[in-house]
Amino acid sequence: MVQRSGDDVQSVAENAKRAGAAAVIIYNHLKGDWFAIPMETDENGEPDTKRFVPIVTISGGFGTHIKNQLAAGKTEIKLSSVKREKMVDFSSRGPANGIWDVKPDVTAPGVDIVSTLPRSLEKTGYGKMSGTSMATPHVAGAAALLLQKHPDWNPEQVKSALSNTAVELKDTEKKEYSPISQGAGRIDLPKAITTQSLVVSNRLSFGLLQPKTGVKKIDRSLRVENLSGKAKRYAVRVELDNGKKGIRVTVPSTLVVGAKSQGQVPVTMSFNTSLPRGIYTGAVFLKDGKQELKVPFIALNEPKGYEVITSLGQSAYIISPNGKDEHKFTLLTYYLAVAPSSLKITAESSEGGKKYLLYQTNNPAAGYTDWMWDGKDSKGKKLPDGDYAIIVECEYLGKKAEANFFVLIDTKAPVITELTADADQLSGKVKEAWLEEVSWRLAGEKDWQIIEDVNYVEDGLFEFHHAFTKGQLKPGKNLIIVRVKDSVGHVTTKRWKLNCHSDTGRKKAADIRQLGGPAAFFHALLSYFNTNSAVTGLWSLYSN
Repeated sequence: MVQRSGDDVQSVAENAKRAGAAAVIIYNHLKGDWFAIPMETDENGEPDTKRFVPIVTISGGFGTHIKNQLAAGKTEIKLSSVKREKMVDFSSRGPANGIWDVKPDVTAPGVDIVSTLPRSLEKTGYGKMSGTSMATPHVAGAAALLLQKHPDWNPEQVKSALSNTAVELKDTEKKEYSPISQGAGRIDLPKAITTQSLVVSNRLSFGLLQPKTGVKKIDRSLRVENLSGKAKRYAVRVELDNGKKGIRVTVPSTLVVGAKSQGQVPVTMSFNTSLPRGIYTGAVFLKDGKQELKVPFIALNEPKGYEVITSLGQSAYIISPNGKDEHKFTLLTYYLAVAPSSLKITAESSEGGKKYLLYQTNNPAAGYTDWMWDGKDSKGKKLPDGDYAIIVECEYLGKKAEANFFVLIDTKAPVITELTADADQLSGKVKEAWLEEVSWRLAGEKDWQIIEDVNYVEDGLFEFHHAFTKGQLKPGKNLIIVRVKDSVGHVTTKRWKLNCHSDTGRKKAADIRQLGGPAAFFHALLSYFNTNSAVTGLWSLYSN
């Protein structure tokens, strides 16, 4: 038995195997829950018993208990068995940035779920997987069954049914998980299908508050739908998870709703913003006999760690202001979780670090923004070609934050620095940072043929090769056109004249003549006399 450390469980299992252990128990170094999935499988997905030993992970409390029992000399130790579910570490957690709402809405099984797999991946057609991709189908399937039972329900009612009736999950220490971990809880489909009441919305947010601004009073409301044919009297109560001394949430103690009717529950929060910065949660409960419905709520007193600004994406990474329309600009998308006091956008060159002011404003609105950049600064002056980091900076309550994008300005066409051809092969080199395509064709033909053999050399230099196949070149004179394109549509072409003869010597002489002119041609003549016994056709070649 070992305590959890910085090593991953796979390393622990491997080390234990080398040391001769039969199995390993890893207990958490903290008091609460811990769960890990040891990677103990071989390339076929089977337990790799040659490298690893079996592992079980337990909570810190259980680990300490076992350790103390062993120290007391006991070799048989009993642990209380608790039937429960728990949240895995990698489960998505809230709150929702910007709208400051409870997320997730609900929880569903998502660890070691047996599901179908392509037989190309698993011979049996089944396998275990973990993650959101496993939890989501549980909820989607539950929603489908709810709609089968209640085809007239809208999405809001389906969501409320799943959320209102969810089962609250607790950790090893029997402490309930926060709503920003489990939402309302784990879905309970039988309860959701048979519920006689719905509370809409399925969650409440009292928003983001600024600290040390006094006591804030915030009003919200919940709609209660009685689906049954009889009037219902609901007992209403509130539970706070934290901050009980500085927060007061008031609701009416009871609510009566007639058969097939609706009612409203006003919910008022009084929040003292002198409380420590952080996230405060709780829930409103409505009980009708044995059935109790739950609506989690959240209030945020300027918590630490959230992202003020997020870079979400860009339409293009390379732009050419002098190019075609679709390449002249890039659309930068960023998200402001709050309304900052100021915002500035600059471009910083990768060469020398020179900065350019692109845009500046005060008090921009929170939310999503699409900002178009066409390669110019705030005064309309074009920036030089090169790589730029586009930095969106903002300030909120004295806190500075930024989001970064990366854009290359390329207004120049590719340069073919070298081109050679003979009856066997076409080769060349291109200077271009973002080369997209190299192709060739004979003069007079319409279709370009893509050259597949293109390789990056260094510093934006590419080389290409194409081996001619039978019939691609014609006997006699051939005019080859090479075309290169970059990612923003710039095109460069270069022509090459090639005479194709059956005689090898004549072919070489013609090729060198194209490369170097008369001097190279006579050099070829000398070479030819040294290597050939006949000179038939040389003069006719020169006259050509």
